[in-house]
Amino acid sequence: MSHLRGQELNRHRAGSCLNILVVQPGDPAVSAVLSGVLQRRDALVAWERDLHHARRALAATPFDVVLAEPELPDGTGMALIADKADRLQRWATVLLTECGDVRSAVSAMRRGAFEVIEKTSCPQRLLDVITNIHALCRRASAAQMADGEALPAGAAPHVVVDPIIGDDAQIQQLRTRLRRIAPVPTDVLVIGETGSGKDLVARQLHALSGRRGPLVALNCGAIPDTLFESELFGHEAGAFTGASKARVGKIEQAHQGTLFLDEIESMPLNQQVKLLRVLESRRVARVGGRGEVPVDLRVVAATQARLDERCKQGTFRLDLWHRLNVVALTIPALRERREDIAPLFFHYVHQACERFGVDLALLDDADAGRLMAHDWPGNVRELKHAAERYVLGMPVFDEAPDDDGRAEGLVSQLGRCERELIRTALARHGSRPRAVAAALGISEKTLLRRMAEYKLGGSAC
Repeated sequence: MSHLRGQELNRHRAGSCLNILVVQPGDPAVSAVLSGVLQRRDALVAWERDLHHARRALAATPFDVVLAEPELPDGTGMALIADKADRLQRWATVLLTECGDVRSAVSAMRRGAFEVIEKTSCPQRLLDVITNIHALCRRASAAQMADGEALPAGAAPHVVVDPIIGDDAQIQQLRTRLRRIAPVPTDVLVIGETGSGKDLVARQLHALSGRRGPLVALNCGAIPDTLFESELFGHEAGAFTGASKARVGKIEQAHQGTLFLDEIESMPLNQQVKLLRVLESRRVARVGGRGEVPVDLRVVAATQARLDERCKQGTFRLDLWHRLNVVALTIPALRERREDIAPLFFHYVHQACERFGVDLALLDDADAGRLMAHDWPGNVRELKHAAERYVLGMPVFDEAPDDDGRAEGLVSQLGRCERELIRTALARHGSRPRAVAAALGISEKTLLRRMAEYKLGGSAC
C-alpha cells in the first residue's frame, strides 16, 4: 500500500474528503480488512507502521481520523491520544484492539479515544464509525464557515462522540436509518421503552440535520393540562388571567430547529388536533392571538406506548398517529442486545470517572456475570446509574434477596452469562462451530456440548 504525501492530502483539505491515517505494523489480515473498508471515493488514506513516522505525518498533515493499534514497534497507539491534547490539530483516534481486550478499551476511552473497535469485528462497524466522523467533520466545518470563522492552519474540525453506542445489528440498523433521514425535513416518531435513549436519538437527529435553530424539548407528561396550550403554542398578553405579557411557546422557540415532544402519548386530547394543524400548515396561533405565525421546524415525537392501542382506546387521535408515523425509529431494549451491555457499561464508567475525579477499579467476576444476566428493565438509564455506583465504590446491584428470600446463585448468573456469550458468538460468526470455538477460546467439542446444554441450535442464533 503506497503512502499518500502530505501535500496531496492538504490539497484536498478545502474539499469534502476525509483524511485518514492508519498506524499498524503491517499485519496482512488487518491490512486487508482496513483496505476494503477504506476504499471510499471521499477518503484519502495514508499508512504508517510505527509511532515515529505517524507523528511525523501528523505534524505535516491535518488528518481527520487516526486508526491505530495499541502495540507498535516503538511505542503505543495510546500515545497519539495524548499527542492530540498538545496540538491545535484535532483528530478522532480510533483504537483497534484484540478481541476481549477490555483493559485496553477502558484505558483508551478514559484517555479520550473517539472509539475502540475489535480488529476482528464486523467491517460494517468500522465503516459506521468512519461515516459518522465524516458527517460530524462536514457539519463542524460548515458551521464554522457560516459563522465567518476560519480554521487555524493545520487544524481539523472538532468532532464529538456518537451517543448511540453498540454493535448489535438492530443498533447498527438504527444508526444507518438515522443518518439517512437526519438531513431530510420530515417529522419522526421515536419508539422505545423508558430509559432506552429516545432523547439521545432526538439530539442526534438534530445534530446531523444541518438545521441552524435550537433543539427545544417538552415532556408532554410533565405539563399540567391547564398550562399545556400556553406552554406549547404560546399566548398573547391578556389572553387569560395572569397573562400580563406575551409569551413565545415551544413551537416558535424551535423555529429553524427541532421540537422534541417526549411522551407524546400524554398530550391532552384537545391539544392533539391543534398540533396536527401545526404539522400540516407549519403555522402556529398563540392563545388569544388573531393571526398565525409561520414556523420552520422538524418535530420529533417520542413514545414508550403503543399509539395504535391508544387510538383504539380513544386517548390518542388516529389522524395524528398516522401523521407522525410516516418515519418511525424503534430503539431495541437493552435486554435484546446483550453484546452491547459491557461496552455501554464501561463507556459510562469512563464518563463517571472523569466527572467524579476517581480512578477505575477492576470489575469482579460476580458483578461482570450479573451485568450480562440482568434484564435491565430501566434499559440504558439503569445501566448508567449502575456504572456510577460502581465508580463510587458502591455495589453495582442492590443486594436485596429475591421473592423466596435467597439471592440468585453465582453459578446460575455465570451460566446465563455463558449462554449469552455463546449465542452472541454464534450470531457473529454465522453459526460456524470452528470459528465460534476459536473466538471463545474453547474446543469445538466443548462448544457443541455447551450448545446442547443451553439448547442453542440454529434457530436460537
